[in-house]
Amino acid sequence: MEFDRGTVYAASAVVGCVMAVVLTWLGIRAQRRPGVTGDAGMVGLVGTIGPQPPTRGRRIVEVRGELWWCRSCSVLEPGMEVRVTGVDDFVLEVVPV
Repeated sequence: MEFDRGTVYAASAVVGCVMAVVLTWLGIRAQRRPGVTGDAGMVGLVGTIGPQPPTRGRRIVEVRGELWWCRSCSVLEPGMEVRVTGVDDFVLEVVPV
């Protein structure tokens, strides 16, 4: 069975257009999702205060396996669980859970 060149070109064009539409749709859909990295991804996460003594009014908190500086209006004790409410220049704003 032999195909005409025009038929092959038309089929290739249709497949290419369908792929372009699908990839464009996926790209637009990905832009609408909320951020999961950076500042936006940290807010709302829960962490644990480390055993180190406070330095300059800040403590160390472990969030997602990462160590961050944090500060709070409340008294923070080692081992206490806290929730991240904001990020300010690589210092997490936290409140006790």
